[in-house]
Amino acid sequence: MIVTCQACSTRYLVDPRALGSAGRTVRCAKCAHTWHQVPPTDSPRSIDLVLDDEGDPPRIIGSRSQLPIAAPRRKRFGGFARLLLVLILVLGALVGAVAARDQVVAFWPAAAALYAEIGLRTTPPASNFEIRKMALSLDKENGAQVVIVEGEIANVSNAARDVPKLRLILKDKEGKEVDQSTIAVPGPRLLPGASVPFRTSIPQPSTAATSVVVMVADDG
Repeated sequence: MIVTCQACSTRYLVDPRALGSAGRTVRCAKCAHTWHQVPPTDSPRSIDLVLDDEGDPPRIIGSRSQLPIAAPRRKRFGGFARLLLVLILVLGALVGAVAARDQVVAFWPAAAALYAEIGLRTTPPASNFEIRKMALSLDKENGAQVVIVEGEIANVSNAARDVPKLRLILKDKEGKEVDQSTIAVPGPRLLPGASVPFRTSIPQPSTAATSVVVMVADDG
């Protein structure tokens, strides 16, 4: 069958079977114009070549060079796929941060407050030290009353650590804090399982204080 380009009027000789029963989109090899070409309702077995107005025969396309068929446009999903990948990675990071929040807090203690703001509980990391054999007594130094605090610090971790500072907190009978102080405990680097004694005094404690809490100020 003869197919004529609607844009430049170039004519082609095309096998109707190449168009299929419903036709297909084709492209002019000369001007690149595309259109939907349907096969004739009654395709003849032989085609007579008819000269055009200028006496030129239609262009005959060989079996290896049919009228170009316009390829369907591929949908571009590149940008959407990248956005989807980013969303998956962000969601995975958030899920991991929630699931491993105890480990995050152990590495970054300040994160505990952030988790608390969004209603997630965290388990405080285990301390590397324990306060043992603590004892309190009253005494006088230079005529003033003082509270003597004694005990020992034990390294309960599996690595050698420097002796930490201690925080002394005085509380009243209702458990409210009335005073606190921080002390440094001299001693060698503690091996796993080792301990070092400490002794300190609190001069002129508040009269409202009824108990003393000793805790590690720096967990090494």
